[in-house]
Amino acid sequence: MSTWNQILSAALVGTDRRACVLDDGAGGAFADVIPSGALDPAELLHAAGAMALGARASTGSAAAGASAAGSASATTTAPVVPAGPDDRPLIPAEAMRRIDSILSGTKSDDNNREAVRWVRVAAESGLRPPPGRLPALLDLGARRRDARDAVLELGGARALWLATHDPDRWTWVEAAVTARDRALPATESLDRSQWDGGDVHAKVRYLTALRTHDPAASRDLLAEAWAGLRAMELALLAPVVHKTLEPADEEWLEAALGAGGRPGAGAASLLRALPGTAHERRMGERIREWVSRDDAGVLHVTLPEDLDDRLRRDGVERKPASAGQGERAWWFEQVVTAAPREAWSGLAADPAELVRGEIEPDLAAELGRGLTQAAVRAGDIELAARLVVEPRGGYGRFPDRLEALARALEPRDAVVLAVAVLRSGSDDMVRIDLLLDAVAKPWPEDLCEAVVTYLTPPHGAGKSWVNNVAFAARGALPLSYLDRIRDLADHDDSFRYVRDLADDMTTTAGIRAELNLPTQNLTTQSLTTQSLTTPKEHQ
Repeated sequence: MSTWNQILSAALVGTDRRACVLDDGAGGAFADVIPSGALDPAELLHAAGAMALGARASTGSAAAGASAAGSASATTTAPVVPAGPDDRPLIPAEAMRRIDSILSGTKSDDNNREAVRWVRVAAESGLRPPPGRLPALLDLGARRRDARDAVLELGGARALWLATHDPDRWTWVEAAVTARDRALPATESLDRSQWDGGDVHAKVRYLTALRTHDPAASRDLLAEAWAGLRAMELALLAPVVHKTLEPADEEWLEAALGAGGRPGAGAASLLRALPGTAHERRMGERIREWVSRDDAGVLHVTLPEDLDDRLRRDGVERKPASAGQGERAWWFEQVVTAAPREAWSGLAADPAELVRGEIEPDLAAELGRGLTQAAVRAGDIELAARLVVEPRGGYGRFPDRLEALARALEPRDAVVLAVAVLRSGSDDMVRIDLLLDAVAKPWPEDLCEAVVTYLTPPHGAGKSWVNNVAFAARGALPLSYLDRIRDLADHDDSFRYVRDLADDMTTTAGIRAELNLPTQNLTTQSLTTQSLTTPKEHQ
């Protein structure tokens, strides 16, 4: 029985019923403060308190304290190796007061967001927090994934050292460091057992390495295993394949269509990302079979009555993703998305012209969304930008489809589409923020200008979704725009999120000033505002 368990057992029932007799040195790391021999009640309480306090000091956790105390008494041969030095300058006390105020408050969403913003800015500073603040910062990383990289950067080697002494409390650290520092295994170290016997994460690592070092072997593996993969494995492995797609993958993906279910749907999704495939040609043939245009310019669409086996095999889903859309209309949209642009060449020189014209039955929204996604898939972002702002293009009424489009965009392409939508003055695009969220922060200048213009009356007058745009701009607009946003908030208080954006940018400027970071050409007026340097109370 460990020393801690001896003490705990005696304390629970009393020394009269269970004596606690400790050998010399039984206290391990606490031997100098814990008496040996038979302990009376006062000595027992002293020993228990010393071990619990010492353990809690090393772990920061009462629950982990008992475990640490037990292990500390079990050995005297493994002293704790001190953390190495951290030569970075300390964060100024004024800046630490702000984060102390935030972290000592409630763990509300607002406070957590404030804390994440602070650590991200502080991570740019090249400064270090006082050692005593590291546990609270690591706890923030446990609560918020979006803070983890910044916490590790800010905490440095000492944060990693501390996390190793309470891995149960900060389990996220090891995983984050592994993901950040992991290199691809060398070719000679690749072992098929990593795939056959490993969990889904081992499979991801193995496939990533194999796609890099031996693409042909990876295709053989996928051809063999794809149909039997589970949903979680497909979800994590498909992005690995997508990033390394090449024409040689068509053969095994075409065969995988026959697996049906999730594996077949996953293969179809990957084939849509490859140009010039037999899958794409089949979709083009369907467009030519289903769609015609009469002499008056009316587009006629004749859809199949049922979803046949060939459509299902090519990944066309039966049930629409959005309420309010019919099944057959949904089939049409999926086929348009996967068809090549050449399929429309006999109907119109510019596909956008088809969306503007008369369609029987009225499938303008499905046609617009499908053509937009096809343009993105083909890399024709200029066409996608023209289509997405078409009044009948179908995204205004279905924000979930706009969100799906945004997820498929590269950040640079999201900029083009977002600028086009903002400048279009569309009254239907109620969730422009979904496109804005797909753009890397901080935003480029052309998008910033488009956003600020959109927020400036009368451009956004009467549009309640101006608030969505203002909210998306938090953390994305450079601070050089602060004075313009302040002027907007002072000029028109009908949109509270514009005022909130001004306050948010002011707070960020205050954090940067406290950390002695550049504040990006702010005026003297901006830098002398009281809220810039006075942290808010965080209840």
